[in-house]
Amino acid sequence: MNETELSRIHQKMKPALDEETINGFGGTTGFLERKRKVTSFSLATTLICLLAVQKVESLADLPRRFVALSGENIEYKPFHNQLAKKNFPELMHFVLCYLLDRLLLRVLEPIPSSPRLRFTDILLQDGLSLTVNDKLHEESAGRFTTISPAAVELHATMSVDEDQAIQISLAPEINGKWDFLPEANSLDQKLILSDRGSQDFDYCNEVEETGAAFVSSDQRNRNPTIVVADVDGKRRRGLEGKKLKNVRAKLKG
Repeated sequence: MNETELSRIHQKMKPALDEETINGFGGTTGFLERKRKVTSFSLATTLICLLAVQKVESLADLPRRFVALSGENIEYKPFHNQLAKKNFPELMHFVLCYLLDRLLLRVLEPIPSSPRLRFTDILLQDGLSLTVNDKLHEESAGRFTTISPAAVELHATMSVDEDQAIQISLAPEINGKWDFLPEANSLDQKLILSDRGSQDFDYCNEVEETGAAFVSSDQRNRNPTIVVADVDGKRRRGLEGKKLKNVRAKLKG
């Protein structure tokens, strides 16, 4: 990364990482009830800087970087106690949502007369599974118990216009993906794309009722009735009203 890129990132991150606001999250979440050496701001910025620039080999890397960045001397145990607090995940969730909101940037604009003007944004929704220590199987049950008894899934909704995630959730893998789709009533005039793991017909109906639209992959054993057929930009009325499996052979290639 050259000096110009570093300067550009610094100009965006400095106003986004507002110290007073992030310290306020400490009180809001109950993470900090009184003033300490480790503030919400110093802890959050330490984690962001460390995880962004190097591989973390152990937890001991964190207090060393904290001392280097903040100038505050602190022993490993008191620092670790802050990370072990039950309110720590909630604090970092507040920080993440705050940064996502402050760093939004509209990067795509539709050209005049484009069908894309029909939508105010296009959203992509998907999830990524990650295995965790098997001892966490009660708190974070996996779908494939013999292979990965403990696993979590990171669910993200991304805005194509803004070129970044606008909603992120982490949950046990066994939880259904549809629980993490954006609320249908928040999708007015938007298009949402999802995979078959997130498919929920009731949800699709709710999306359409709000004036939004969806595109979703489906299971191969599904056999819907074709309502409107458009192939290579041409309407194929002869296919309409028929079952998909009955006409699939005519659509090859």
